[in-house]
Amino acid sequence: MACPGPLTPASEESGERTEPEADPGGARDEQAGEGEENPQKEDPEKADTVVPRFTPPPVLTRAVHAAYHARGLPTQEWAVPDTVVDEADYGGLALRAASLRGDGHRFKRESRQDAFGLYELAHGDGRFALACVADGVGSRKMTHRGAGYACRLLFQAVSAHLEGLLDFGGDIAHFQELGERIVGGVAAGMSALARREGVEPVELSTTLTAALVQLTPEGERAGVLLFAVGDSPAYLMRDGRTLPLTDGDEDGAVASTRTNALPTDIGRVHVSGHWLEPGETLLLCTDGLSGPMASPAVADRLAAWWGGGRVPRRTEFAWQLDFQAKSYDDDRTAVCLWGR
Repeated sequence: MACPGPLTPASEESGERTEPEADPGGARDEQAGEGEENPQKEDPEKADTVVPRFTPPPVLTRAVHAAYHARGLPTQEWAVPDTVVDEADYGGLALRAASLRGDGHRFKRESRQDAFGLYELAHGDGRFALACVADGVGSRKMTHRGAGYACRLLFQAVSAHLEGLLDFGGDIAHFQELGERIVGGVAAGMSALARREGVEPVELSTTLTAALVQLTPEGERAGVLLFAVGDSPAYLMRDGRTLPLTDGDEDGAVASTRTNALPTDIGRVHVSGHWLEPGETLLLCTDGLSGPMASPAVADRLAAWWGGGRVPRRTEFAWQLDFQAKSYDDDRTAVCLWGR
């Protein structure tokens, strides 16, 4: 599926985001030059005044109402930026990440409550990437802080237990025990922050889903270890299909149980091991993305954008994530890891 880039020549504005039309300018230039020995060339000074107009992200289901926009900056303490993007490239792995404030939070002047983290770790001769997403529980006062803090605490906890996590083909019971210990450390750190701030730990409630991935040479598969608390899912994109990794086991039984949240309602920690082959994509996201993915129009477009061999640049990745889907106004966060 051919997908547009974010810049097109200036055109008439409309109330909805639409796909850009093909630019006929190249055809006109070719026709103008036929039969002419010295075709007229464009004045470079005038050309400099033509400013490309940004093409808004596409509408994949129905457009959000034009009045539903940011009315001012967030009024909460410790409010985080509206949008964050990041990227990294290695021989056998490419990472892109973006977290966007939802239309609902923009309209209500509330902070983005999602967060993500990308970290590099090393042990001996091995190097690893740690990626995570967190979704603050919207009914609590400090979840925007809880989500970001959970990501940083996870990096510290995984770093402390890294040696025990390196055997990616090892016993899953061993990884389950370590995963629960790591998540328990994150929960303890979040509760300590709550005490320092004089609030109940539940006010920092957040989901947390993470992947520890081997950094391998190009063409080699990479081991992946997944941790998850709550309903922020992980998917594997392969051969045009999007396969859930945190919703069930091989027998179809529910693995991640009900929706839980750090630090006070952890429930069962989902831990599973996988292999990321060259040409496959691992997606971690919050329910601001997994919700609209129930629509085939959204799922198919994401598979076309992210499920192939082409890796977008970081700003293009954020543009793709910012598609419109009416009724889905929550924060939207995604981290994609492409095996190469």
